[in-house]
Amino acid sequence: ILYVNAGKIPRSIFVLPTLQTLYLDSNQLSGSLEDIPAPLSSSISEIDLSNNQLSGPMPPSFSQLPSLKYLNLESNHLIGTVELNPFWKLSNLYFLGFSNNMLSVIDAEDGALPPVLPNIQHLGLASCNLTKLPGVLRYLDIILELDLSSNQIGGSIPGWIWVVWKDTLGKLDLSNNAFTSLEKSSLIPMTHLNFLNLSFNRLQGDI
Repeated sequence: ILYVNAGKIPRSIFVLPTLQTLYLDSNQLSGSLEDIPAPLSSSISEIDLSNNQLSGPMPPSFSQLPSLKYLNLESNHLIGTVELNPFWKLSNLYFLGFSNNMLSVIDAEDGALPPVLPNIQHLGLASCNLTKLPGVLRYLDIILELDLSSNQIGGSIPGWIWVVWKDTLGKLDLSNNAFTSLEKSSLIPMTHLNFLNLSFNRLQGDI
């Protein structure tokens, strides 16, 4: 485990041959992220760079780390477009956080899914310029926390959310979107749900 305080992330960090866990969250780190050399042979499994002042795009190599379990880039100043589909191919991934940057996150347009999906438990995509629910969500059936707040997602909140995750979901934040209704199956009891935020939408009728 390596800890660094303040300044820029040293370029040499990601070439350390035995590095597996990198926690650099809640410092005053700045500058852009460097591409990870030879990501397919890297043993890195956990990266936490959240709550810093990092800028620039996210390097594509972050989605090519075969051992990656935990990636948290939330609350920085990252820009550019991030495709979700490469991350769904990381079978060990359980935590993925891009919330509160200046990113535009997109899902696969053709709806194609990899043969083996990761066991995502936490997915943070707040303020990611989403205009629709990522299609893969319906197949990630053990989600514990999902944050899709502050996007531009409209239409109905689908009933399958309350079916697929009725025994797992503990936190759901859909606030600050453009949802207009809830499908009727939303009345199905959710045994683990302890936080639900639907505020600042356009919901009409009985909720």
